[in-house]
Amino acid sequence: MILLAVGGYLSTRDNNDLDDLAVERSKIEAALLAAKQRLAEENGKLTEFTASLQTAFPMGATIQEEMRKTSKLVAETDFLFKNATGKDPELIFKNPFSNIAINEERKKVNKILADWQKKLNLNYIGSIDEAESAKIREDVAIIKQYVEDLAQILSQLTPTNSNLPQSNIDLFSSELPSVSYVDDSIANIEAAIVIGNNPAPSPAPLPTLPTFEEIAVQEGVVILAQNQVQTLEEELAQVSQPPPLPEPVAPIPEELLPPVEPPPAVNPSPVFITGSRQIDYSQGIIIQPGPPVLIQGTDPF
Repeated sequence: MILLAVGGYLSTRDNNDLDDLAVERSKIEAALLAAKQRLAEENGKLTEFTASLQTAFPMGATIQEEMRKTSKLVAETDFLFKNATGKDPELIFKNPFSNIAINEERKKVNKILADWQKKLNLNYIGSIDEAESAKIREDVAIIKQYVEDLAQILSQLTPTNSNLPQSNIDLFSSELPSVSYVDDSIANIEAAIVIGNNPAPSPAPLPTLPTFEEIAVQEGVVILAQNQVQTLEEELAQVSQPPPLPEPVAPIPEELLPPVEPPPAVNPSPVFITGSRQIDYSQGIIIQPGPPVLIQGTDPF
């Protein structure tokens, strides 16, 4: 009875735990759905703010986009350098051209990218005028030369002059981004400068632009919403894991078990009867029924 009671208690407790877990999971799923909807709304507001500024400053918007593309292209060459984004980048293999100071070129490119960080902020878009755009175009031309020099170095690499297997040389060449992408950025920047100098007449007055402070606040709101979604997703993953196996039931202590009485002892009779004779094992004699008889050859006393 005790074992049945304990087993019933554990079964009831496990079922209750599973029910509580299902309720908790349902609550988190509902909260996550609401958080994702809020994130989409806040992202939509930020997109509207951004689009309105980009519409108001088309040249700045184009220049910033080409700066982002060029920065990404430089990052795709990082695998060829040690400390690629640091103060002293170094090519990971021997440069066969003494007249191409590729490490110094990469150092100069890193400085350009660092200067661009401020110019890539949305609140800088209105400051990108014709002179700023021309300066950025010169920066992109320097990056173009850097990529072209890398391509020339790779084209002349051999296992002998680089101490690299041919398979590595082929892989490096295939992973190097094409300089044509930089040409596209330069062309887009030049076109943006021309358009900026000759803006088309606006068919209607532009709507009131958000202030940079409003945009900064909205960016903060989006970050908070993203963090809330991430937290709820982590909580949902935890409650969605399969429940742990139940712990084994400990044996009931012996002192709690009811005493077990041994069966009563049965003393066997010392006399065994077979046919007309009795055998008394305690005396070691055989008893023959009838009057006493003196057996010849025995001593009666």
